[in-house]
Amino acid sequence: MRFDNQTALISGAASGLGRAYALALAERGASVMLIDCLPEEAAEVQSLLKALDVMGAMSRYWSVDVGEPDAIEAWAAAFEASGAGVDLLINNAGMHTHGSFEHQSITAIRRQLQVDLLGSIALTHALWPGMMNRGYGRVVMSTGVSGLYGDLHQSAFACSKMALIGLVNGLAAEGLPRNVMVNSLCPLAHTAMTDAHLAPQVKPLFSKEIVTASMLFLLSAQAPSGRHLLAGGGSVSELCIAEHRYCYFESDLRTPEVIAAHWSDIANAWPIQKHANGEDQILAFARRAAHEQGIRLD
Repeated sequence: MRFDNQTALISGAASGLGRAYALALAERGASVMLIDCLPEEAAEVQSLLKALDVMGAMSRYWSVDVGEPDAIEAWAAAFEASGAGVDLLINNAGMHTHGSFEHQSITAIRRQLQVDLLGSIALTHALWPGMMNRGYGRVVMSTGVSGLYGDLHQSAFACSKMALIGLVNGLAAEGLPRNVMVNSLCPLAHTAMTDAHLAPQVKPLFSKEIVTASMLFLLSAQAPSGRHLLAGGGSVSELCIAEHRYCYFESDLRTPEVIAAHWSDIANAWPIQKHANGEDQILAFARRAAHEQGIRLD
């Protein structure tokens, strides 16, 4: 799978998965444009640019905080004026706000939404017209298991990530007629951001390879649209937003008391697998990976 003569833009590119995506795309022929909040002289940025240069890849770096609307607007104006085009967009930039809802400030919650949600919207909005006009584009949003399934003290983070699911669903319908495919990827990998949330014995199971491979698939000519993948621990799955089979009530039974009495029927009307929370989903991948590698998890 090659990406020759294609240009990719990656936010949050200086380290972690963003760096892995950039190197993987460059190795397969893509030109890579990089956005991160770090200054260009930062060690992480220079290390990545040097690695790309050694590979002979075309690259460019912008120091932009995607959580600052004015900064994104200024970047978008300069980018549009340059006449450059982007074929592949990875909205990877993100942050992690942790804490009970009552103790999180509105300022902290707003910042979480500005970076993960509004930053992704702003970058996509800036590049969307070009993709639609050219009749080709690939856009991937980075989600999180706490958004998909919920976790304790993750409300702001979960909100910012789950909102991206709705954005993908809407944009996929708009972009499909013009071959602009929009998907999401929930990456489960050991990075600086996830280090404190993974048990020591689990961390080696969550290397970046399967996440990077899944990302490149979603950026490829074979990519579907409107899909939501999870990748980690050697496993890949698709999130299915399912609805239990309906329970019909006659007109004289449409009361809250009747619904309460039939709640078990409504909530279990079809045998759909459900995870209790994000940790439960991660543990399922971890157990599968550990089993395949002969590792015992206590």
